[in-house]
Amino acid sequence: VHILSLGVSYTNELDQTRAVEHLQHWIESHPDFVNLSSLESPPARRDPFTLQRQVTALFERARSFAPDNADLHAVLGVLH
Repeated sequence: VHILSLGVSYTNELDQTRAVEHLQHWIESHPDFVNLSSLESPPARRDPFTLQRQVTALFERARSFAPDNADLHAVLGVLH
């Protein structure tokens, strides 16, 4: 939960890339979503807009597996 909160905090600080990277780390580390496909290219090679689109898609896939997970809905609210 701390990584999730940190990602949201970076959004509040207008540091979108760091925010999205923390949110990506949270979902890829979460035991319920670890089996979702990871993003294809390393963070250093992606532009911020591509990174956000890919992480948003990852959270949307996770939501389809856990539609009642409030954290996923909160993050999707931040990403959209």
